[in-house]
Amino acid sequence: MEERFNRSAGVEIAPLQSQTVLFNTKNNKFCVLNKSAAFLWEKLEERHTVRELAAELCGYFDVGEDLALNDVQAAVQEFLAVEFIEPIPQTTS
Repeated sequence: MEERFNRSAGVEIAPLQSQTVLFNTKNNKFCVLNKSAAFLWEKLEERHTVRELAAELCGYFDVGEDLALNDVQAAVQEFLAVEFIEPIPQTTS
């Protein structure tokens, strides 16, 4: 089962001209998002896996699966590093 991610609590969002800025109130870190990262941030309002996010990116930006998967993996790692997102604990049934 793939790991799912969603937004961390305490992250604020602000538009800045044509870009999006995120600010984590817990650690005082911020990030300026490009269009694809802002799209992923929007999708992370709900729980998603990396593969699900990549599929969404493919459909919206009309990019290939490999490029989308690489971009999503990189964005997820960056979001995790600054604690903008968190993994959702998996439950066993």
